Amino acid sequence: MGKFDAAEVIKAAATSNLGVISLIVLVLAFLAWRFFQQSSDKVKLVAFATMFLGAAGFVTAVMLAGGDAPQAEPKPLPVSTAGASPASTEPLAQSTAAADGPSIAGAWHDSDGYAYTFHQDGDAFTYKVSLKGQPAGSGAGTIAGNRLSYRYTQPDGSQGTCEGEVSANGQTISGKCRDGTATWEFAIQR
Repeated sequence: MGKFDAAEVIKAAATSNLGVISLIVLVLAFLAWRFFQQSSDKVKLVAFATMFLGAAGFVTAVMLAGGDAPQAEPKPLPVSTAGASPASTEPLAQSTAAADGPSIAGAWHDSDGYAYTFHQDGDAFTYKVSLKGQPAGSGAGTIAGNRLSYRYTQPDGSQGTCEGEVSANGQTISGKCRDGTATWEFAIQR
């Protein structure tokens, strides 16, 4: 059996949230044993309950914060909503529509004045957003049938994800976006 190297164990455990949680459980167990081995049963119970609830709260926070799930490829779209300026300073996209869905390539706008220029290649698309000719964001995603899934990035670096649907006549895209805990609806038109 090899030599135990605590530094390597900690380094390996720190690469995942579950590893960090495991280390916390081990450290708490050791501390509880060491500090409370001479205490009465009542003190041991209170100490255990307090440490258990604290560890459970930490585990919950870690899991809600992201866990170890791999991040999906960017799949963006809208940035905001306010008055419309359908004209874009970028050329219209020439692209290939997805085999089973509509083409979303070209110029779009919303009621807040944002202009969107979509480029589509099969089931993948990218877009850029501008407001009064100034860049206001970009994104990329996929389209399957009339359903869109994408990630967007705003000029300040904030990001989020959106899910949407192209209308039957291909003239409107509507859906919901999420940025952390905030969720909002959007609609854009040709």
